[in-house]
Amino acid sequence: MKRVVHITESQLKTMISKIIEEQTMSQSFQQGQQSGYAAGQKAQQAIKSAANTVVQGAKQIVIKIGNTVFTAIITSAAIVFLIGKGLFKVGQVVGNAILKFLSATGKAVVGAATALSQATINLGISAGIAWNKGTKWVEAKLSSMADSTLSTLKWVLNQFKQFGIEQWGKVLVAAANVREFGSMLGGWLKQSWATIQNKVGVAWENAKSWASGQWNKLKQGAANMANRAASAVSSTAKSIGSGIAKGAGAVWGGIKGLFSEMVERYLSFKGKDTMTILSECRKFNTQVI
Repeated sequence: MKRVVHITESQLKTMISKIIEEQTMSQSFQQGQQSGYAAGQKAQQAIKSAANTVVQGAKQIVIKIGNTVFTAIITSAAIVFLIGKGLFKVGQVVGNAILKFLSATGKAVVGAATALSQATINLGISAGIAWNKGTKWVEAKLSSMADSTLSTLKWVLNQFKQFGIEQWGKVLVAAANVREFGSMLGGWLKQSWATIQNKVGVAWENAKSWASGQWNKLKQGAANMANRAASAVSSTAKSIGSGIAKGAGAVWGGIKGLFSEMVERYLSFKGKDTMTILSECRKFNTQVI
């Protein structure tokens, strides 16, 4: 048997008011939920878009020096070298000079610029570069990073030890003459030369002086490369030659020839921006990465 409940008109009005209020709140909640979800989706999309802009704007290049392989990230703010698990920032001007120098050695392969790989992106994230925060944030982050030019240069140049004394000596005297970074390496180059000086038979000051004279002659295009490599020797180099043992003289002679060839390659670069320089690097690559 159904139970009959009697309510007053006042109670009925109260019940109806509560039902209407609950429906209104429910509709408002749903609308708010939908609005919030849409806003969240839009914000998430904006973040993804910003991240994609950074990833697409930045490029990576793979560099191989003998048995050593590492990566460099090119951005509008700087060039960042990925060495091991660390990020080392250098300015654009010095970074471009490093790329030219490496290609000119004839012992390094500088790859083409490509989109950032996931591994590169992950390494950046682990080092504190949150790509998803957008272009401006990433550029600001890179700008705030300490400059690592000197430590990067030392590490890169040290990789040429694997090729023997002549190649190592060539790289040292050539690095001393690169306008963009030669002076900052000063004392380190001299100390490094000391490790091979007995086998070369030439003191650092004399080797550096000869190399400087050769660099200027090659830059001015005084003669063809073959003649320069064989006979364009400065008075300083001549004066030290007579006191060199036969074995050491042969090493020094090899360094001089390799140096001239390297400088010819370095001075042949015409590009001023990174991408143009990378395209020019291809002509000296003996391998493809």
